[in-house]
Amino acid sequence: MKELLQCKYNFSPAKKVLVTILCSVLLSLKGYAQFVNIPDPNFAAFLQNNFPGCMSGNNLDTTCSTITNLSSLNIFNAAIQDLTGVQYFDNLDNLDCHGNSLTALPPLPAGIITLNINDNYFSVLPALPPTIAQLFCSSNLLYELPPLPATLKVLNCGNNKLSSLPELTSLTFLGAAGNKLTSLPDLPIALANLVVSNNHLSSLPSLPEGLISISCNDNFLTSLPDLPSTLLELRCATNLLQILPALPPNLDYLGCATNQITTLPVLPVTLNTLSAHDNVITELLPFPGPVFSCEVDLSYNPIECLPPLPDSIRLIFCNTPIKCMPNIPNGSTFYNCNEPLPPLCSPNSECMPYNIAGYSFEDLDGDCIFDFGEPPLAGRLIQINSGQYYTSTDANGYYTFTADTPGTYQLSQVNINNLLWSLPCNGNMQLVTILSTTDTFNELNFPNQIISYCPLPYVDIATGGQLICSGNNEYSIEYGNKGTLTAFNTYIEITFDPEIIPLFSTLPWTSVNGNTFHFDVGTISPGEHGTFLITDSISCNALVDQTACVKANVFPASTCEPIDPIWDLSDLSVTGTCNATNDTIKFVVKNEGQGDMIVNNTVTIYEDDLLMGEVTIDLDSGDSIIINQPTTGATYRVEAPQNAGHPGESQPRDFQELCGNPPYSFNKIIPVVQDDADEWVEIDCHLITSSIYPNQKSAQPSGVGPYHLISPNDELDYTIQFQNTGLDTAYNVEIIDTLDTEHLDITSIQPGAASDKYSFFVDNSGVASFAFNNIHLPQSSINEPASHGFVKYKIRQKEENSSGTIIDYSASILFDYNLPINTQFGFVTIANKDSIFISSVPPLLTKTGYQVVVFPNPFDEKIQFIIDGPAVNSNYSVTIFNLLGEQLYTAGGFHVGSFIITPDLREDGIYFYKIYDDKELLGAGKLIRKKE
Repeated sequence: MKELLQCKYNFSPAKKVLVTILCSVLLSLKGYAQFVNIPDPNFAAFLQNNFPGCMSGNNLDTTCSTITNLSSLNIFNAAIQDLTGVQYFDNLDNLDCHGNSLTALPPLPAGIITLNINDNYFSVLPALPPTIAQLFCSSNLLYELPPLPATLKVLNCGNNKLSSLPELTSLTFLGAAGNKLTSLPDLPIALANLVVSNNHLSSLPSLPEGLISISCNDNFLTSLPDLPSTLLELRCATNLLQILPALPPNLDYLGCATNQITTLPVLPVTLNTLSAHDNVITELLPFPGPVFSCEVDLSYNPIECLPPLPDSIRLIFCNTPIKCMPNIPNGSTFYNCNEPLPPLCSPNSECMPYNIAGYSFEDLDGDCIFDFGEPPLAGRLIQINSGQYYTSTDANGYYTFTADTPGTYQLSQVNINNLLWSLPCNGNMQLVTILSTTDTFNELNFPNQIISYCPLPYVDIATGGQLICSGNNEYSIEYGNKGTLTAFNTYIEITFDPEIIPLFSTLPWTSVNGNTFHFDVGTISPGEHGTFLITDSISCNALVDQTACVKANVFPASTCEPIDPIWDLSDLSVTGTCNATNDTIKFVVKNEGQGDMIVNNTVTIYEDDLLMGEVTIDLDSGDSIIINQPTTGATYRVEAPQNAGHPGESQPRDFQELCGNPPYSFNKIIPVVQDDADEWVEIDCHLITSSIYPNQKSAQPSGVGPYHLISPNDELDYTIQFQNTGLDTAYNVEIIDTLDTEHLDITSIQPGAASDKYSFFVDNSGVASFAFNNIHLPQSSINEPASHGFVKYKIRQKEENSSGTIIDYSASILFDYNLPINTQFGFVTIANKDSIFISSVPPLLTKTGYQVVVFPNPFDEKIQFIIDGPAVNSNYSVTIFNLLGEQLYTAGGFHVGSFIITPDLREDGIYFYKIYDDKELLGAGKLIRKKE
């Protein structure tokens, strides 16, 4: 090749001309390409596979634009020993070469920002680039670090052999666990995270304000410096600490196990986890308030007495000499290493605080006394001082309330159903006065008496999302009997939208009729409930952002209400169908009741968020009307309210989405309320997505428009979705939902279907908690489909909510001992229905190349049409229809592009027009007739 390029061979004159030309070409190429040899075969193979255009054998073209312009290079776990050649990646700012066999680095590109050399064999590092911002060098053989540039913000050098650190200038994260450090240099003022566990430290330097987390486990610390007010997480287990400094006001996690601590400082109310086992703690200060949603581990301590236990506490006290339990607070959990709980402390005893407690029970004999054998009632809400505080009964019908200040307390139970139950004893009121800490009231019971015997089956259905083209979606169905009489021969029918394909169910379906699946559940006793799961797939032919709805009905349905004498026995239904080939959406409004409509009612028609018009109906039993709408790609909705006195809370309506040709309007179904206010029916709608956000809270109805408008009487369904994206299995998950008690009626809350079994309670301040204990939720990296969970609940608005009221919502999700994850913030705004759905006259259809202008619109008597389009021999005509699709007016013979008609339309309202040129449709739209 060298001789060829030098052109030293002798050829015949003709060949010599060709060779001369070839040499010129090759010499020209040689002037541009510059090749270097890549000595490491694994690195060379990586370059050949990923940058074939830049390689010739094991030689790299250092002028190749693909490498010179590359900004990020990831070459990890590739058994590479030599990275020679990487210096020619001129614009590289991110180099990740962890998990190789490197002992040294070639000169690095000058602009490196992030360098990851974890899990290699470096014993020393070269001078760092002046631009570097993040250095990851853990799990090497480093004995020292070079000077750190002022640009460096993140340093993780854990699991090396470091005995000291260089000056730390501007770090925000320092990770140096698993070394041999005996001291630390001054910490930078910007530091937010400090990880120095498993070293030989006997003290820490002053901690900068702004620090968020400290992990200094497994050292020889005898004390800690003052803690910054910003600290959220302190992990100082397995040291020689005897006392802790004052704790920051927003601390979330405190891990101080295996020390020599005798007493704990005042605990902040924000604390979620306190791990203090294996110390010498003999007493605790009072907990920070009546509600303390915190896991407290006091195992292997010599403590004998507990302070009053707050609601929501999770207490672990294995191998302690605790004599008695001061109280069993609502929402609490206890673990005593399989030993029985100590008895409740006796009043005025050494360990007894003052408290209030009692039972809700069914008073079978009506004597207002909780007799042996009378069943306790779980899930009953107790309100204190007319709703200032709340608590609820546990599975044993027991409630507790810790009165944290002396005073008078008035307690009453919220009646779950005034038609079936009464609370006649003492006027449903317990009045107590706490004068001192020795006052205890443990038998403030609430007897419930049945006034009507009736089965009341209910059903709920929920999902955590519906992924397109996935076979791992899941619906949870909860059913039960809220009545006072056994429900026999109960069954559930679930109707799925065509895009939803049920695959299997933990309760097998017994029959299928089209998209409706039948499930037999049999006999349900009062208070009994059950659940089952359905795994489904979303069709790959569905569209992202299309609405997928499922409807569950339980039979026999019952309201347990007496028949209202004003009801005319009519029962309206609305059913919509799409006939795209006929360019028509047909809605049928039918009276399926046994009686004729005595009074007229008004059917409303909506296109997307716009009120299209109204139709007055008066239907005899079995009669129906048909309302036709065009197939424009918009979402149409028809609503037909029931006549006065109709049992239950039915609001018949139906939707048609994606009918006709695109463009389609999306997300016009979920913003409005569904016809599922009755106990025996539930409708759940979700947008089909290509991915699911891991932790979020959503509302149905979500509200119309940017202000998320809903009506004052709309009940809200909230769904909270969660996912374990951590590094290990989540054994317990708890959702903390602070309700907007100013605008939501907490007494109406109904916990519903969920992905897993959970316990529910409401604490003193109106915070709802859903605790998934022993859920064993795998991390997403191991089992992504099983890493998700969800729960749903209903709640009504307060009656006094006025237009403009904003109801905010969010939730916090706790995975084991980790910091809570807050969902996104959401809201709905209350508005009168007439102001939510505004009449409008948008165009429906115009032939390409034409423009149709209608003026005025709304009109009184005359309408002018202006047609702009190609110049043709025109013969225009116009036809006008009512909302039922009936032709009311036609006129033709117009040969110019502007003409006026005077249709004889006597009633104000919405009409449709179509304009033709001969028989060719040019345009269609809406007309509003409004008499001046």
